[in-house]
Amino acid sequence: MTERHQIAALAAALIVTSTATATATATATTTTTTATATATATAAAAAAATATATATATAAATAAAGPSLAATATSTAGPSSAASPSANASGAADIVAASGVPAIAAAGASSLPSAASGEAAPAGAGQAAASGEADVLARLTQMRAMQAPANAVAAREQNHTLDNAWRFFGDNKPTALHVLRRELAAELRKPQPNQLILLDIGFFLARLGEPGDKALSMQALRTIDADAPLIKASSEQLFRFAHLTAADHDERLFPLLDKAFLHGKVTVFVPQHGFTVDEATTAALIYGQYGAKGEAHLRGLLGDSTIRNKVLEVLIAIGSPDSVPAVAALLQSEDPDTFVRAVTFLARTGGPQGRDALTAFDAKALQGKSREYFAQVSPRLKGLVFESMRGERSEQPISDEEVRRRLESLYERYGEHEDLQASDILYSTLPKQFLIDQLTRIRERTLLRVSDEALADLEMTNTVLNTLRYRPD
Repeated sequence: MTERHQIAALAAALIVTSTATATATATATTTTTTATATATATAAAAAAATATATATATAAATAAAGPSLAATATSTAGPSSAASPSANASGAADIVAASGVPAIAAAGASSLPSAASGEAAPAGAGQAAASGEADVLARLTQMRAMQAPANAVAAREQNHTLDNAWRFFGDNKPTALHVLRRELAAELRKPQPNQLILLDIGFFLARLGEPGDKALSMQALRTIDADAPLIKASSEQLFRFAHLTAADHDERLFPLLDKAFLHGKVTVFVPQHGFTVDEATTAALIYGQYGAKGEAHLRGLLGDSTIRNKVLEVLIAIGSPDSVPAVAALLQSEDPDTFVRAVTFLARTGGPQGRDALTAFDAKALQGKSREYFAQVSPRLKGLVFESMRGERSEQPISDEEVRRRLESLYERYGEHEDLQASDILYSTLPKQFLIDQLTRIRERTLLRVSDEALADLEMTNTVLNTLRYRPD
């Protein structure tokens, strides 16, 4: 993971950290603010302050270590393959996510007094500001000159340069943000804007800018060409940008998302947990944030045979019985991989409607892999009834009011199942639709985390959701 990824991930880590972590982050911000103010005085002090701020930020990163994407700046681990969607209970075992709030590396308010204060600006302040702007522009010039790296060595060198640029922008935010906004807006007016400027500067503004920068960063993201060589070489950065921005549920992003994450091949390495999020899971992390709108959009893409199987894998993780008719139609597919995924969706995500579609299916014409898989699943369909699915009741049952309270707590903890058991929900007498609605919003919230714990939490939420749909009311 490169340093600018770590900087972005540190902000993401703030979303699910403890009070102690929040305190550490606040300390880092205060120290960075002091360092930036001191940096205005002398160049020597600036160097010392930057070193102090960097060390403090690293300490904050270590304190923030947890279940979110790249929570620490020092995590290293080797990649491993993600589980196959057809081989685990949820159909997509690596559905995990990272997002956060843009709140790190803030350099603090400028030390220059405002005109309204009546104070005189320090001698040389204008020259210092001009020098700072020139330094920002110099780094942007470097970025504009970059081409897609030819090999791993070139990629490391390029990432090193981009890391340095992000560090400089973060250490000099008051000046940098002004220049970055201006230059990105100018880039967007060009007939052929530089793709790396759109990606890296757009993401920097989305992650570390101010609320007013959201529209500009969104425009940059929508303008990105997912097929551009530089973008393909920076696919993980594109994922982080898109995943962060998807939280706004802007459907204008769908064309880019479809091109990059359904037609394209994007995976994401999570170093502190040592695994790689597979292509379908990567897509689910983004589309899942759109809720029912995302599911409806994916459902409309099932007619495209080039991406159908990937879309089915995503729907297994974030879908609902609303997609049963469209998926059931695919039981007639001659592609065994499509058939297996369709059956998996109907059995694991489709509720009673999915079970009934499978029960009504005439399997006589099936051959090969499709026939074998259906023969395994078919005998289990009779057991899909609520009383047998919900299992035994907890030895220490809790009241409906307590279930309600813990569901809200589960939402606030981004889907971390700590003090609420599946049986507590399944034996509750709260209205079925209320429970389904609560778990659906909790599932969407869980997609804001990336960790092995989040994987297990999502698995439990999906299982309870599908079981609840069988509950007679």
